[in-house]
Amino acid sequence: MRRTRYVLALACVTLCLAGCAAATPTPTPRPAASPAAISSITPPPPLDGRGGGVIAFYAEGAGDAEIYLMNADGTALQRLTDNAANDYCPVWSPDASRIAFTSDRDDPQPRSCFPNCNENLYVMNADGSGQQRLTDTPAAESHPAWSPDGARISFDSDRDGDGNGEIYVIRPDGSGEQRLTDGKQDARAADWSPDGARIAFCSRPHGAVPPSGDIEICVMDADGSNLRQLTGNDLDDYFPAWSPDGTQIAFFHMQMGSSKQDLCVMNADGSNLRKLTDTPYNVDEDPAWSPDGKRIVFQSDRDGNFEIYHMAADGTDVRRLTHNRWGDFWPAWRP
Repeated sequence: MRRTRYVLALACVTLCLAGCAAATPTPTPRPAASPAAISSITPPPPLDGRGGGVIAFYAEGAGDAEIYLMNADGTALQRLTDNAANDYCPVWSPDASRIAFTSDRDDPQPRSCFPNCNENLYVMNADGSGQQRLTDTPAAESHPAWSPDGARISFDSDRDGDGNGEIYVIRPDGSGEQRLTDGKQDARAADWSPDGARIAFCSRPHGAVPPSGDIEICVMDADGSNLRQLTGNDLDDYFPAWSPDGTQIAFFHMQMGSSKQDLCVMNADGSNLRKLTDTPYNVDEDPAWSPDGKRIVFQSDRDGNFEIYHMAADGTDVRRLTHNRWGDFWPAWRP
C-alpha cells in the first residue's frame, strides 16, 4: 500500500459586527439591508448518500494517514480519525454502523515505522466515535473484512515472522481469534462471499517465490478448509472483492517487474476473466463494489496522483471523485 502525505486545511470565517455611538446631531436612519445584501457562507452538502451512497477511504498527509467519508459523488468530505499516527484500510460492517481499520498508533514510532510497523486492528462507530482496539501483538495486522453476518472480522498477519501472511478471524469485541491458513502459502487480503460460506484471498501458493510462483487469487471455505486456486497466469493477482450477488470477483493484476496495474473481474469459479481497465504505465487497484453491484470504486494514479474513482461494473463510465494534491486510498462503499 502506498503511503504518501496528506494535509486537509480547514478554513473558518467569522462575521464581526461593530456598533458606534451616535454623535449630535442624530444622523438620518438608513434603510435596513435586504437579506440578499448580507454576505453568507453556503454550507457544504450533507453526507446524505448523493451520487449513490457513502464511501470511506484513507488519505495521507500532514505526516500521517487518516480515515474520511464522502458522498459517492465526491462531496461532503468528513474526517473520522485525527491523531499522530496512521489509520488505514477502512471497511464497513454489514449494517453500516461501524468501521474496522488498522492503525500504527501503538507502535513506539508511529508514522515512521513503515514497513515494520506494529499495526493493530481497531473498530469504531461510523461517526468516528468509540474507537476500540481488537488486537495487541508486535506484528502487523492488515486488510480487515467483515463477515456478512457481522459476527467476525478477517485480517492477515505474519505472526511467526517467516514472511508469509496468514488469514485470521476475530469477533468484533476482540475475542475468539482463530487462524484459518496453515503457513504453507503467503495469504493476504481476504474478502468474504456474500453468503459467508467462502473467503477469497491473494496468495503465493505453497510459499513459492518468483519465478517459480506468482501471486494468485484463491478461495477457501470459511473455516479454512477446501482451499483451491482460481487464477493461474504469469501475473500477480491481488485484493479480491466479491460482487454483492456472489457471482463475480473483482481484483487487480500486475505484470512482475512492472508498475502497471489493471482492474479485472471474473466469475466466482475463476472462469471468464476479463480486464476492466488498461491505462498504460498507470496503477488501478483496490476495487470495491457498490451495494447494488452496478459500479466499482477504486484508486488510481492515472491523473498523476492517487485519487478515488468509480466506474460501471463493465469498465465504462469512469468518474473521478477526489481532486487533491495528496494521495487517497482504499475506498469502501457503505452497504
